Amino acid sequence: MSIVNKLLADAGLVARPVKTQVVTRTLIIGPDEARALLAANADNRKLRPGRVEFYASTMKQGGWRLTHQGIAFGANGRGIDLQHRLNAVIASGVAIEMMVTENLSDDAFEAIDQHERRSISDALRIERELAECARFFLSFALNNQKNNPTILEVGETAGAIGFLHAQVVAATPTKRAIFSSVAMRSAAITLISERPYKSAQVLANYRSMVLTKTEDWSPAMHAFNRQCTNGSINTKVSSGRIDLFARALIALDPTKSQFTKIQIGETTISDAKERIAQVIEVDVDFPVQSKPMPLTKKTCADNECCYFGQPAAKSCGCSK
Repeated sequence: MSIVNKLLADAGLVARPVKTQVVTRTLIIGPDEARALLAANADNRKLRPGRVEFYASTMKQGGWRLTHQGIAFGANGRGIDLQHRLNAVIASGVAIEMMVTENLSDDAFEAIDQHERRSISDALRIERELAECARFFLSFALNNQKNNPTILEVGETAGAIGFLHAQVVAATPTKRAIFSSVAMRSAAITLISERPYKSAQVLANYRSMVLTKTEDWSPAMHAFNRQCTNGSINTKVSSGRIDLFARALIALDPTKSQFTKIQIGETTISDAKERIAQVIEVDVDFPVQSKPMPLTKKTCADNECCYFGQPAAKSCGCSK
């Protein structure tokens, strides 16, 4: 007995099959087959290159899985919901298993893709905020700032930052525009990753900013707030998000608490992107765009010697 028949029988129901000419098969589709099938795609919707790249990258990395979703053809031979997957097969150069349905009604095309694609967080079964943060890291750590990282890349990155992200979110359940944004959370994660011994102070700073406990703010945090409220940062665009991230790295950093101005230039932005990449590069299996950070010894304001990007070096006799 099929699982459907069993579930219905357990509920005292009986499956009611419908006589139809619709046929679904599982086929192996490679680039040659994809080109041949695309000949039926005469009047489909506009191709979305980003989605093709997303699918193709997933296929090349072995992350594509056979599901109930595939490609289809109408009773009149018209291709339905096929161009993105087939173009991705061609772009990837690999053959995959795919469900192929034939003889759908002519109006089936109008019902295809009317609902939003499942989000990556749904597919990976992780929190939306963590998936958002993983995508933020990837958007600047990967070459070409690709907008559609694969599910595998997001999953690996989420695994690399998941524990730190949980600490940041646990610092306060409150959400506030800008102060609890993905750029702010990513900055807190980066600082904790670089200096675990400063995690309590970083989290306290993040919490006080989200809760707007201005009495606890350092001069750097006040300076950051002024820049956020005067509209000088456009967080709606990619450049604004990395700008916000770079400024948050200073505002949340306990060793820079006395800064009364936060100035950002090309060097600062480049440094911020490299720091993003370094947080995840050890724990992921795909290449990220980073350069070794200089291990320049310096003495912090609290007289604690450290190496930038490394745990505290106490060989100098620091007590902390």
